[in-house]
Amino acid sequence: MRPGAAGRRCTARRARERRHGGTMCRMLGVISRHCETAEVYRRFRELARGGEVKPGRDSGHLDGWGVAGYLGRWPVYFDRSPGSVMDEEDRYLTAVVKLMVSKSRFAMVHLRKASAGAVSPANTHPFMAEDWFFGHNGTVLDAGGLPLQQHAPAGSTDSERVFLWLREQVGDAGSDFPVRLGGALAQLRRTTRHTSLTMLLCTPEYFAAFREYSADTAEPGDDPAWNEDYYTLYSARDTDGNALLCSEPMDLGYDMSGRVHRYRWTPLRNGEMLVLDRDAATVYRGIIGGEHASAAETTQQERT
Repeated sequence: MRPGAAGRRCTARRARERRHGGTMCRMLGVISRHCETAEVYRRFRELARGGEVKPGRDSGHLDGWGVAGYLGRWPVYFDRSPGSVMDEEDRYLTAVVKLMVSKSRFAMVHLRKASAGAVSPANTHPFMAEDWFFGHNGTVLDAGGLPLQQHAPAGSTDSERVFLWLREQVGDAGSDFPVRLGGALAQLRRTTRHTSLTMLLCTPEYFAAFREYSADTAEPGDDPAWNEDYYTLYSARDTDGNALLCSEPMDLGYDMSGRVHRYRWTPLRNGEMLVLDRDAATVYRGIIGGEHASAAETTQQERT
């Protein structure tokens, strides 16, 4: 090997990683009163290999994975690894079994494609703070300017800082959680430079999903026109009323109880927030105010 060849390869790899920056992830949320099959989680794992990526990107979301839920009112990692979920199938399925045995009403699984922040346990989603956990797909270019008074990030991702900022802004809001979260998200939309704020967020009482992408902000080498097709989020329900949230539709032939069922996936619109309770009932659905909207402005609110 010629002197310096390894160093040049390392430099080239880092350059590719910088060019291919931005949190490019696949996310799954499950709100379930009873979960008797692991099929949903098996199918989601396949997105680590074949899930959508932006144009010009290498395929795969292989730079870390995490499975989170609740034991009682406290969030736990059933497992979390900076490794490839395709190489760690047994470990992943063991985490899924632990999740199912726990009877957690809320579950979140995140598959990471490396971005800002090294591939490490501390940078692996979902992130936790007190009794909340969170996953994000997108990049907030100026996240370092978000002030934190009570929390310090464990890792170096923009996503974790956004999460901790939301935790401090919303606080323990009780039944006002949807309104408080909507106001904080509206502020992020207005005041930050970001490719996408698409996220899943859990508290002991609520599971929130938010889809948002910028039409005019991109990372170096990217086209903002790509954001709409990549930063997607879909919702679906099975025959028992359990709810699923996923970055892209999955071809599932069975519901959570193992019965034959074809899911009908509905995309969230740009700026749309969906909040579900522990019984998978819709508490709030609406568009969160954008650049020129007040923090409280929403449309198409759905209450059940």
